[in-house]
Amino acid sequence: MAEQLVNYELIDGCIASIELNNPPLNLITNEMNMELHSALDAAEKDPDVRVVLLSGAGDRAFSAGSDARVFPRLQKSVGLVEGKLRYENQVYDKLDELSKPSIGLLKGVAMGGGLELSLCCDFRIASEDARIGLPEVRLGMLPGSGAIHRLPRLVGEALAKEMMYLGAEISSADAHRRNLVNKVVPADQILTAARNIAADIAHLPQGGIQRIKSLVQVARTEAPERVTELTLRSSEEAFSSPDATEGLIAFFEKRTPKFNR
Repeated sequence: MAEQLVNYELIDGCIASIELNNPPLNLITNEMNMELHSALDAAEKDPDVRVVLLSGAGDRAFSAGSDARVFPRLQKSVGLVEGKLRYENQVYDKLDELSKPSIGLLKGVAMGGGLELSLCCDFRIASEDARIGLPEVRLGMLPGSGAIHRLPRLVGEALAKEMMYLGAEISSADAHRRNLVNKVVPADQILTAARNIAADIAHLPQGGIQRIKSLVQVARTEAPERVTELTLRSSEEAFSSPDATEGLIAFFEKRTPKFNR
């Protein structure tokens, strides 16, 4: 029986841990994408899951991207898009559109399609020794799994073009300065840091978190007036919820609120 390429585990009853399991570099294959799709589907449908952690197995890499050894075969057959990228983009979009918050743990190498996958997470935590980049241009190719539109939104067009034009890596410290990652920690502390953030999120009202995430996604494409109207509607819904009632009572009673789980 073949070993799973994606490991799924429920931590503390409310945190879904999804681990890319193709060490040492956790290269992304079609088979891994299929398993990742199933894992994301499980996290989405499980009402107990409040946060998703996405990591890579081993100490060397979150993911170094695609296995370049398949590219010559794809050139001679169905091509890159039908052979890999079209479905890969569907899987990555599923992570991007997940209703639950997600945190990417960029330990070691996070390059190419691996970095593109992490861009779909809401937060990214990098190890101090992380190697981050989009080297596709150096193979005569280009980032084809979402970096073209996601990276400029995060770091600005100038840095995004620099990373994609030159194909050079940047350090985790530079990635943090440029808003590509939220936090940089020693490699042996990355899981603890991620779980601490996940635990904080998990204790906050799920309805409010999901509304915020949904509105941020809508704001990417809709006119400001439309986003404002949807925000007003969501604000009224949140204000009328049991969580808001509990939050206000706890505020006036000077105690920690006990939100619905």
